[in-house]
Amino acid sequence: MTQVVAYVTAHHGYSERRACALTRQHRSTQRKPSIRDPRLEIRQRMREIVQTRIRYGYRRVQIMLRREGWAAKMS
Repeated sequence: MTQVVAYVTAHHGYSERRACALTRQHRSTQRKPSIRDPRLEIRQRMREIVQTRIRYGYRRVQIMLRREGWAAKMS
């Protein structure tokens, strides 16, 4: 979605605020970089844990990952 706002600002001359309003995107989403862990393996393992243990939150998932030997930082 950030590419859409960049396109609208570059090609149509709108401000970032106006482009975000037109595309119905929050401005904070446009400016804040993604903090998703780039390691695909750990993200897949997190999904497996969450699917089997539905009631676990991110803190418990982090504990389980540490026990398995993953170095995961979640905030």
